[in-house]
Amino acid sequence: MNDNTPASQLDNVALDSFSLAVRVMVHAFEIDAPAAEFEKPWELLREIADGSATVTSTAELAARFPNMKDFLYDRVNSIIENDRETARRVLRGLTAAY
Repeated sequence: MNDNTPASQLDNVALDSFSLAVRVMVHAFEIDAPAAEFEKPWELLREIADGSATVTSTAELAARFPNMKDFLYDRVNSIIENDRETARRVLRGLTAAY
């Protein structure tokens, strides 16, 4: 299903952005992962989308930025939800692309 609605356009941009970010990280850090490991970012993305994983650690962020601790604890739920929605968009873009 490849439509041209604003939502599907956002899904496509999210997919393109995620794909570029993965390639940039692989190149920048000279990661030479075996082909069998290629699926790992997509697996984590699925887990983020369904709410079973997160890459946002409030405790870690608060330790790094102690002056922002209260702000971070107030914002963490919206950050996690935004990550989930972005992950869903990337996956919808992937589905539409294939």
